[in-house]
Amino acid sequence: MKKLSEFLSPENVLIELEGTDAESVIKELAGTFKNINKDVIVERVLHRESMDSTAIGHGIAFPHARIETGKGLMIAVGKSGKGIDFSAFDGNPVSLVFLVVWQPSTPILFTQLFSSLIKSFRKQDFRNKILSAGDKKEMVEILSAIKIKIIEEAEAEIVCTASILRKLQELERKRVVLKRKSPKLEKEIETLRSDVNNDYLNRFDRLIKRCGTAIVDVIDGVCQGCYMNLSTGLTNQIKYKNHVYICENCGRFIALKED
Repeated sequence: MKKLSEFLSPENVLIELEGTDAESVIKELAGTFKNINKDVIVERVLHRESMDSTAIGHGIAFPHARIETGKGLMIAVGKSGKGIDFSAFDGNPVSLVFLVVWQPSTPILFTQLFSSLIKSFRKQDFRNKILSAGDKKEMVEILSAIKIKIIEEAEAEIVCTASILRKLQELERKRVVLKRKSPKLEKEIETLRSDVNNDYLNRFDRLIKRCGTAIVDVIDGVCQGCYMNLSTGLTNQIKYKNHVYICENCGRFIALKED
């Protein structure tokens, strides 16, 4: 277990954000990081934000990007009494923003951080505690209660990869339909590809070229690419873990059907 405070110091906490929109707030928070190219962080995080808002409800936003920082995982936190327009799905302004950037070699820290934050901020009393913090030191002390469970690195490499590959496959199909270059589409594809390790990407590209599809659903123990039954052992693994696996028959990536 690691504490969130291991990745956060008072210098990266802003008790009252000045900005009222996502771009200005992301720039504010990026400005708390030392000895790193803040322009690169802002550009990458804003591009990610343009694809889909990172506001997760309960007045919280989680802008993030995978960047060569040389420092593993970096976190900055800010709160706002005015409220920030983050294009949240619930239409509500955001009061608390976590800016996270992390090294490509440490995907597990980001995945587990996100999971831990979701669990903690589902509790209204915890949210209220954070929002009522009077200074930076108190904010860090409260956040130190959030613990990050670290899983094995081999397992970490495939956590969340299924959803990224599904989106990448969808964009590749759009590229084919368009029959022309779209700078926006190419940038989205480039961003997603940077979030997947090379072994997975190489297999993905080969499958797209050979089969037209690289990742398919598993429904009732049946691969929806080749419509063959999977072994009991593999079916059980897929049933209890939301990861990406490889079909023993057709070689496609497989994962449980998304709701």
